[in-house]
Amino acid sequence: KCDNLLESTWNDNEIDPINPPTTNFPPPLGEFVAGIANVIFILNSRGGTYYSASKQGILGAFNPLAEALMSPPEKIKGFTGRSTDAEMFAWSENSLQSFLLSGNPDAPIYNRAIWPNTGIKSPMGGCFAERDFYCFIAESGPARLGSGGSAETDFALPVRNYIKFLNWDPSIVSVGYDPVNNGIVYSHNDDALVYMRDLNVWCLPITLNANTGQLSTLITFNGQLIVSKGSGLFEWEGGLVNQPWFIVTAKQDTPSPMDAKNLTGFRIHCDMDGLIAKLFIDDVDTETGTPEFTL
Repeated sequence: KCDNLLESTWNDNEIDPINPPTTNFPPPLGEFVAGIANVIFILNSRGGTYYSASKQGILGAFNPLAEALMSPPEKIKGFTGRSTDAEMFAWSENSLQSFLLSGNPDAPIYNRAIWPNTGIKSPMGGCFAERDFYCFIAESGPARLGSGGSAETDFALPVRNYIKFLNWDPSIVSVGYDPVNNGIVYSHNDDALVYMRDLNVWCLPITLNANTGQLSTLITFNGQLIVSKGSGLFEWEGGLVNQPWFIVTAKQDTPSPMDAKNLTGFRIHCDMDGLIAKLFIDDVDTETGTPEFTL
């Protein structure tokens, strides 16, 4: 029984022509959430091969018609953004892909293949250094995206034998950008190699004493490279707060830093126990050059 009953009547011409929204769906289930400008999108939806974008400026409204297969349709392992160009790179084990703004309000993001047959196995296997993209390819090691869209690996010839000698696992290699030294850091277990972009040379191997057998995190934040170590984070060349250690990228000597020189001796001053000093030998012939360890 209803004690208070309100009845009303109206004609069709008295109602505003407003239709309920049919494209404001909640986001689908996925593994990654990324964003470009005022659009967010879900990666690895529908079991791992689709992406779904929100409406521009309406981050909680997803149009099911805007859900599409990735190109090629593979499960994404990791991604990194280039916000200045409204573009994001994502990679699978067999491809490198790009996501860009389309200008279409119904499907604001579109996807294209950059390397349809060359992939990156590590979730932290790629980074941007300003406008340049660097990564670690399973078959070739350190690589970068060339001006013509190809994978360039020649810059990594001096360290290729070192990486093969230590049998780096491409699924746990992390790649990060150090803006202080304009260097690209490649880390694997306790080892790190840094490519110095200004000089086009590689620094000596660095021992991190980090997460052996685990993936390290390398993220550029506020002009600093942040590195994971155990359960904490530290700044490259900064260390942890109230901790008496830090990492410094090896520098080239001056004057004439690129000239060949004969090493006659070196001395190490350190208070640590169990120190391992590494000397990296770069042979002119990259096929015969081998790394040596000085204990």
